[in-house]
Amino acid sequence: MALDPNWTAIISTIVGAALTISVAVATTIATTFLNNRDSNKLAKTRRERLRGMLSGEKYTWRSLQQLSASIGADEQTTTQLLIEIDARASFSNPRPHGL
Repeated sequence: MALDPNWTAIISTIVGAALTISVAVATTIATTFLNNRDSNKLAKTRRERLRGMLSGEKYTWRSLQQLSASIGADEQTTTQLLIEIDARASFSNPRPHGL
């Protein structure tokens, strides 16, 4: 028993659409995963560098600008990373809302 050509066309269209959507979703998931992996790796490297800079014997306090420049990040990103590693600001820090 053969299918009617119209039903064959409808089924082919549905299967084709489902495959296209599946490939698009898989591509989006893979791209998101790879981008997050790279971002997480960069953040981890930056946190390690900050810990090293703040735990050194020579300098116990560094300015936010020095820390930002040394890890290649803006002040907002640096502040977030410092919070993540439980760093604290100096009591003599002239900035009331920053590290």
